Amino acid sequence: MLNEHPDQIPPVLGAKNDVAASIGSSDDDKAQGPHVLEQWRLRGLSLVVMVLRLAWDLFTRRNVHIRTIYLPAAFIAGLRQAAYAEYYKEDGNETKPPFLSDGDLITAWVSHIILSSQAKKGRPAVIHNIFDARGRIKGPFSAPGVHLQNLILPAVAIVPAAPDGETPFSVGQIACRIRQAILEQTTDEQARRLIRVFRESFSSTKMMPFFGTVNSTVTACTNWSKAGFREAAHFGPAAQPSDGSSGSPGACVSYAGSSLTNKYIPRDILLIYGKDDSRNYLINGYLRDETWELIQKTFDSYQPGANEES
Repeated sequence: MLNEHPDQIPPVLGAKNDVAASIGSSDDDKAQGPHVLEQWRLRGLSLVVMVLRLAWDLFTRRNVHIRTIYLPAAFIAGLRQAAYAEYYKEDGNETKPPFLSDGDLITAWVSHIILSSQAKKGRPAVIHNIFDARGRIKGPFSAPGVHLQNLILPAVAIVPAAPDGETPFSVGQIACRIRQAILEQTTDEQARRLIRVFRESFSSTKMMPFFGTVNSTVTACTNWSKAGFREAAHFGPAAQPSDGSSGSPGACVSYAGSSLTNKYIPRDILLIYGKDDSRNYLINGYLRDETWELIQKTFDSYQPGANEES
């Protein structure tokens, strides 16, 4: 509209009808097979114990704060270098290491910090990596236009308890598990089957399904980098550049988001806003005091160019 090209504005789809209504239903043949996580699904008494444990933590541990991390590109490069170096050291591995995205490494690093800041550092973890199912499920979202409807699902990485009961898995090991979960769980069929599992769970328990073990630390990460909010919010045609302006007039410098509820603050959650022009990341964390303290210690001891994972 600002460029006076209204003909280039794509139509909005799905405003009247739920285009995802049939996904994961009994009529969806692709959704009827097993999901890779169903063997890890908590049911019965195990589910009750997990819900009670999370509720107890929510109401008794209020030391959660929302803060923003400015993570340099060099720091992420160091995480990647350390992860690949560790990969080659394990069992004399000579094969090519798996691709690890910036999001994999950031999520793994914060998850490692969360586990390391706990009194029981060797606990298992369940890491939810949120993805947009609209780009994964074939068919309903293929029509030209814009679907404003959200359809997000978690790719869940199961991290077992530490072998020695004390030292959490490394950042590289956690990142590899996150990447494996993404590859396995974000296919068309697996996304449909997870929606089926969600439908069944909400129908029987009125809750989302839980996976893992009852003593797992539950974390979540949502990465907004690919959404392109910063790139889309460009007001160049309406901007009046000044004599001292630099860069692209009207371009978005940064943005932020927050929860609309004030009843409680979620915990152990990471929101990756995306990169700036220098490839540094802005990250919002809903983390506990002890986690923030360990992050601060990490930055205090950080030396650019050194291979440090935590």
